[in-house]
Amino acid sequence: MQGSPNMNKRRNTRILAGACLAGGAAIAFPQMTRADLVINVGLASFSTTTTTTNSSNGGINPITYTPAQVTVPDVGTANYDAADESDPGTIWNSIKSVNTAPNAVGLPPVEYEENLPLVNSLGGSTGAELNQYDIEGSTKSDVIHPNHNVLTASDSNSLHPSPANSTYGASLTGDGYTNASSEELLMVDTWITNSASDGIEFQVTGLTAYEGDALTLYVYGAGTSDGEGGAFSLAAGNDGSGTVTTNSSNSALYYGVFTPNGGSTLTAQGEAWNMLTGQVDSSGDVTLTDVANSDGSKPAMNGFQLDIVVPGVPEPASLGLLTLGGLGLLARRRRKT
Repeated sequence: MQGSPNMNKRRNTRILAGACLAGGAAIAFPQMTRADLVINVGLASFSTTTTTTNSSNGGINPITYTPAQVTVPDVGTANYDAADESDPGTIWNSIKSVNTAPNAVGLPPVEYEENLPLVNSLGGSTGAELNQYDIEGSTKSDVIHPNHNVLTASDSNSLHPSPANSTYGASLTGDGYTNASSEELLMVDTWITNSASDGIEFQVTGLTAYEGDALTLYVYGAGTSDGEGGAFSLAAGNDGSGTVTTNSSNSALYYGVFTPNGGSTLTAQGEAWNMLTGQVDSSGDVTLTDVANSDGSKPAMNGFQLDIVVPGVPEPASLGLLTLGGLGLLARRRRKT
């Protein structure tokens, strides 16, 4: 049965619109280049204590507090403040260490800090929280030793933390810490375990909105002596990319992230920094472990950047082009009929 001309026009319009939408499903949209979520964590040299009445956790009662927010400026003319070149912001969560020893050695990981609220690199609330554990080895009761790299000492690249380098010199003055004048980020402050058999573990929770999304984790670990870095890995649930190391040469020390001092060229991956890839696990968690590297020195760590990108979302420009193209086809069809 033949329809009226107007009915045919409406029908053809619906067909063309459906074809445009169906064709759009086959178009490979560019992935978004911005990071959907970046959380930066720096390890401050300021430490605190906990009480010791929790018999199920090595005696340690984990502490909760709001980490200080520290601005680490973008380096030089670059628009990133450390190794993550896609980081849109400059805000870091500054985490205290805890110097209370557990009541035994050779324990499972002992939780020292729990439910620390984390902001993103733009300073916005995320709903994510940080738990920090010490991995108890078989020799010494574990205590994290916070330390400073010395300004006048150079590493094996003839680099040292410098006020001209954005990874140094972000003071925590006014953040409420009692030792604020000595707090700096990123590569000046470092946590070092009490023994080569010990380690450090960090767990970021509250990422259920990103379950299964790909992540890149940038890790920093220089220590204060030759070979004092770390071997970093993600938990099995994060489907990690294996183990990566920093500062693993027993005759070298690397703590410059950029070269030259004040420049914006990253130093070689595996010296002061490295990166892991994986995904957010089914519980919305990301768990990072730092243990001794191949040098066998005490594990050391300066901080990390967690970068999660949500895939499959077309850029606004791509959507606009598709819409305009579809409208053009419809207009052509109308003129012909």
